[in-house]
Amino acid sequence: MAFEFDPTQRYDMPVVFGPSLLPEVTVMEDLRNIAVPFLTERAAIERFLPSFFEVEGEPVVTVSSSHNGGVDWLGGRQYNVVRVQVGVRFRSSSGDRDPDHDVVGPYSLVIWESDPKPVIAGRELQGYAKIVGEIPDHERSEGSAAFEVGEYGTRLLRGEAHGLEPLDPAVLSKLGDEREQVALGWKYIPNPEGGADVDYPTKLLSSVSVSAAWTGEGTVSFDSPNWQQAPGSAHIIDALKTLPVLEYRTATVVHSRVTLPRNAVIRLDPPT
Repeated sequence: MAFEFDPTQRYDMPVVFGPSLLPEVTVMEDLRNIAVPFLTERAAIERFLPSFFEVEGEPVVTVSSSHNGGVDWLGGRQYNVVRVQVGVRFRSSSGDRDPDHDVVGPYSLVIWESDPKPVIAGRELQGYAKIVGEIPDHERSEGSAAFEVGEYGTRLLRGEAHGLEPLDPAVLSKLGDEREQVALGWKYIPNPEGGADVDYPTKLLSSVSVSAAWTGEGTVSFDSPNWQQAPGSAHIIDALKTLPVLEYRTATVVHSRVTLPRNAVIRLDPPT
């Protein structure tokens, strides 16, 4: 008798061993994030956006890294992340902006993660542009923080924050309550005969409660790996290096508790 597929269940590859073991809601008890934003040229970043997204506000690119600790579905283990994102708007109609129905949030051009399991889960279900990278734990001292990502022993980029000062306690207290955050993705799965099997934007939700935060100044440096050194990422770094850095904005280090509801991922249908 052949494997019986239950259409009411969510499955992950390999399907024949039963429904997905990923929980509907994941909690990361100890997420530590370093973010370095910079202003770039609108035209330079627009060429990396799918047609259904447009830059929202100033064209600010944020290069960040998070240490995700205490991840429930990984048995309490940790993994590290480096992402490059920009704030975008998804228009709900082909006409003028609609503040009541448009979706605004960060869209990640690329996300490197140190563990392939969340890479696979995030790509297949949520539509995040994830690939595997070598990401050491953050460098942290009293007034500075730094992160790196590499591939096969070759560094791809480095972000640094310095002159860090604790956030004003009055401001921090307002961030302690759990707040909902929205992000945007692009779920694209290629068809082996050409074109796409799946091709649509996604809306992703999370809840964040901040426990500590610092602000300072930051810089990002992109390396110059060749194809042999970084066969999966060299072309990405070459492209990101074309983004002009007009000025750096305030760098941040944030410690928080994050709840990720996978059952709240929403497919967005671009206007026709």
